[in-house]
Amino acid sequence: MGDMEKDIRTHHIHVVKWNGTEWKNYIHFRDYLNVNENVALQYDKLKEEMESKYADDRVAYTNGKQDMIDIILVANFANYVRLQLIYIMVEL
Repeated sequence: MGDMEKDIRTHHIHVVKWNGTEWKNYIHFRDYLNVNENVALQYDKLKEEMESKYADDRVAYTNGKQDMIDIILVANFANYVRLQLIYIMVEL
């Protein structure tokens, strides 16, 4: 989206299979940031740094964020497993 003649981009759209692994990762990532304000602020700062450093290189920009994204997804999964274990213990 944006002005294609001037190569000005205003949006980046992801199209993924509904309820597939990528879709779930996007949802879990969003949800984690929504409940962890400090992490969301750190991620925002990282995005700004990557934009500044790699304004004309989308691949490098994305790669520069990947480590933090992976850490957030692992943290979110660990929390999910912990909650499932608590639920199982309560049911017993």
